[in-house]
Amino acid sequence: MSLPILTSADFVGVYLIPSNVFDAARINLYITEYEQKYLRFMLSDKAYIDIKDQETLNTKYSDLIDGGIEWTDDSDNINYLDGLKEILKGLIYYEIFADNWNVHQQGKNLPFGTNSESVSAEVNKQSAYTRYNKAMTAFNCDLVPYIEQFKTLETTVTDTVDEGANLYTLTVADTKYMQNGDTLTIGGSDYVISAIDLDADTFQITAASTGLDFDDDVATFDAYKD
Repeated sequence: MSLPILTSADFVGVYLIPSNVFDAARINLYITEYEQKYLRFMLSDKAYIDIKDQETLNTKYSDLIDGGIEWTDDSDNINYLDGLKEILKGLIYYEIFADNWNVHQQGKNLPFGTNSESVSAEVNKQSAYTRYNKAMTAFNCDLVPYIEQFKTLETTVTDTVDEGANLYTLTVADTKYMQNGDTLTIGGSDYVISAIDLDADTFQITAASTGLDFDDDVATFDAYKD
């Protein structure tokens, strides 16, 4: 996937950064620096590299990034995932103003006779901290529970094709969040997924012998292992 995820054009609404504070080019410099930092912190180094290197982003990452997902946890509570884009906007907004507390934002009216620099600093701090806290709340209360809920998934094998030479093509009920290179467990044995076709819900594994039948077996895998 082409990084960064955000551009200066994403900073609108409550995340609007007036042009007198920073132009688009300078905002993009902050995005380049801090998006990488926060993605590594919120996910992992491996996940960050995975996202950066994938030409077509796996659904398990695009769901985390784009959000807009309503999901139900094990207690039947309905939750909503806004996504990493929203979280990153709040965090990068904070970083921009943390370096520029004293900048007066156009459109922010200051009381007559006050020191514009000191008042601007207080306004910017309040605005930046509010967005930072909202972002970290979304990370801890929305993103982390979502990852924990879908960390380990299972699916049922519906068809087995013995391709010979210990190679099998399996069709499963759902390949959601699977990708090539993932390890899945069937009947206590581990196999590495290859040649995955997400549209057909098929992939290949190499086993220790031929003549195996995986039909109706349950396969488990760690979608968010790292």
